[in-house]
Parts: sequence; C-alpha cells; structure tokens
Amino acid sequence: MFAVSQTARYLGVSPATVRNYTRQFADHLSPTASPPPGQPRRFTEEDLRVMATVKSLLTEGVTYEQARRRLADGLHLVEDLDLPLPPRGREPTETALVPMASVHLIVQPYIDQTEQLRKERDQALSRVVELERHLGRLEGLLESQRRSWLQRLLGRG
Repeated sequence: MFAVSQTARYLGVSPATVRNYTRQFADHLSPTASPPPGQPRRFTEEDLRVMATVKSLLTEGVTYEQARRRLADGLHLVEDLDLPLPPRGREPTETALVPMASVHLIVQPYIDQTEQLRKERDQALSRVVELERHLGRLEGLLESQRRSWLQRLLGRG
C-alpha cells in the first residue's frame, strides 16, 4: 500500500492532485483510497495504474467524464508501459529531523554573507543618490553657463 505522498511522487503530481483524482475517480479505485474520515488514504498498485492512466488521459486533453468512461470500458494504459512502482515500506529519510543548532551552523555563513551584501547594496544606493544630486547641480551650472554664453554672443548679456 502506498501513501498519498508516495503516490504523488510516483505520478509526478502534487498530493492535492492525488486527492482530486481520488474524488473524481473513486468508482475505479480501491476502498482504501477513500477511507472513512480520520483514516489515512492508502493506494494499491492497481490504484496507481488507474491514476497513471487518468493522468495520461488528462494530459492528452481528455475530459474527466471521458476518462471515467474509458476507465469503465476497461482502459488501463499503464499495464502496457511497465512503469516502475515506488519502493514499498517506510517513507524516504529525506525529511529526517536535524537539531536546529546543526542547521544554524550550516546556514549562518549564508545569513552573514546576505547581510554583508545588503549593507554593500545600501551603501551603493546611497552613493548613487549622492552622485545624482551632484550631477543635477552640475547640469544646472552648465545650463546657466550655456545661457550666459549665448546671451553674450547675441549681445544681450
């Protein structure tokens, strides 16, 4: 039997999609796929074949209703594809608990580097603002010199 997370990984979809398929195609799945409230969903190998068929059909543009009809007619595309099934047993240890002190030791250099980069960015932005002000003053001075020169040339200064 496979959990929702294992089934989602196998199909390459989100757990929410697995739950949606379970609701939409309950008539074609085992009773353990839609257990009573408070009990976990468990999927059989046949459930995985059905859901893989559903995913394939939906990817091709078939509607939910058309997919239900094809399943009712006995269509199971996955039987011919010989897809590998997820490993049985315990969930992978990718989600193992790690002490926060260990995480802190690993992450802290990146936090420090990020803070340093933020400080450098803020300093650079301050310098840009300062340079823009200076540029504005220089442009004003240049404009006044240009008018003055033009007025002298035209004999108006």
